[in-house]
Amino acid sequence: MDNIDLKGKKYFMLSDYGNLCVPASLVNKIAEECFIASTTWRDGVDMVDKVKPITGFRVIDVDDIKAAIVQQKLENS
Repeated sequence: MDNIDLKGKKYFMLSDYGNLCVPASLVNKIAEECFIASTTWRDGVDMVDKVKPITGFRVIDVDDIKAAIVQQKLENS
């Protein structure tokens, strides 16, 4: 976790994709151009079977991310 390059003060957590955190500067582009695709394994091929827009955004402050990193270090020591 030491090599995380935090780029900004605000991050958005996209709950549609396993709580992926992205910098606030990327949120508009992600909301406009990205989507979540679900796949199903059929006849030996991973096929896209569902597509949905990203709708679940939550603001996460960089201090919360830093606190979580510190907590992880304490738990792992």
